[in-house]
Amino acid sequence: PYYAGVILEILSTPLVLNAYFSFLFALLLYIPLLLIRVRLEEKVLKNHFGERYQLYKQTTGGFIPKIKKQ
Repeated sequence: PYYAGVILEILSTPLVLNAYFSFLFALLLYIPLLLIRVRLEEKVLKNHFGERYQLYKQTTGGFIPKIKKQ
């Protein structure tokens, strides 16, 4: 959920301020770099926590949190 919030913030701020060049910069440069960072963090977490991280990941989701039905 944290990264989804960051992406929304990075893309919405330039739109609110009518800074379309900044929006393109964020869309073409910052977002891909953030996605690379997420992949690298996933590898580190898998190596460090192993099976516990895999179980955590299945229950929480990625960019968008999973909502449990009761």
